[in-house]
Amino acid sequence: MAEHRAWVRTAVSDLSEVLRTAGMGAEARLRGHDRCGHLVVEATDTGVNFLRTLPAIVSVEVH
Repeated sequence: MAEHRAWVRTAVSDLSEVLRTAGMGAEARLRGHDRCGHLVVEATDTGVNFLRTLPAIVSVEVH
């Protein structure tokens, strides 16, 4: 369980850094994660399209 939390924390931190570095801070904002480790992101269409280009992103679901 602790390893999973550490992995999620690292993933969130890494993704936040990528968004800031790419200038996408206004286009996509991390809002949290669920128990499965899926990140919840609030994003504009531009942000969604950017997230889909990242190799570490498995999928992007739009709700």
